[in-house]
Amino acid sequence: MVGGETLYELRCSLQLAETEREGGFSPHVSPYTAVTDLGNLLGRAGFNMLTVDVDEVQVNYPGIIEVMTDLQGTNCSVSTCDSVKVS
Repeated sequence: MVGGETLYELRCSLQLAETEREGGFSPHVSPYTAVTDLGNLLGRAGFNMLTVDVDEVQVNYPGIIEVMTDLQGTNCSVSTCDSVKVS
């Protein structure tokens, strides 16, 4: 499950680019649940002796088209702008 700071750099890059071009931004990447919130929800659901583990994996891409192509079909919700076409 993805959560927390997943796609942080992508969110920041899209916000900065849209702010520079449009004078403001709207979110293009859905927010993710914080790890502490997941643990609290599981506890409230009756799970005992919880262990929540976090793995950080950094992946580099040459451009946004490659990122969008790789994210297609995953559970990472990314909405693309009309100007970004992935073939």
